[in-house]
Amino acid sequence: DNRDSDNQTTVRDENHPLLTVMETKPHSMSLMVKPKDYKLDTMVRLLYERVPLHRKPIMQHLDDPVIEYIHLTRRVQSHDLTELPMGKYIVCGEAMVHGEVYQSSCFETRIERMDNNTLQSGVQALIVISIMVVVLVMIYAVGYQVCKRFRWMEEKIGGQ
Repeated sequence: DNRDSDNQTTVRDENHPLLTVMETKPHSMSLMVKPKDYKLDTMVRLLYERVPLHRKPIMQHLDDPVIEYIHLTRRVQSHDLTELPMGKYIVCGEAMVHGEVYQSSCFETRIERMDNNTLQSGVQALIVISIMVVVLVMIYAVGYQVCKRFRWMEEKIGGQ
């Protein structure tokens, strides 16, 4: 489908996608960038954003995307996106030469979190500190009761 808005024409050809997901890992994805008709000096504008689950993979659904520019040095190139929070992502790419877009495509994918069943180190530290505080308060309470009873016994014995 072709669209013309603000003098920018975008050519979408989903039969020959510009971007293809090669692999997703926890917090990252690897993309293959492959224009249908590679042209010398091609730049790819890569836009991606974490979105709600109901959003469809079209560029208009990107509110505040991360934008990266990739200079294509060969017909097929790989690119990695890392440090991504868990969730659904819309990823769009526009292949352009001298600012004129000649191919674009979008897709959606899900990024999972690392599932190693361990808590983050900061959370573990907070739990340890909390347990230590509870134990110290209990020791103080027992010591206070022992001292209080010892004084009471001294007064009782001393008063006779």
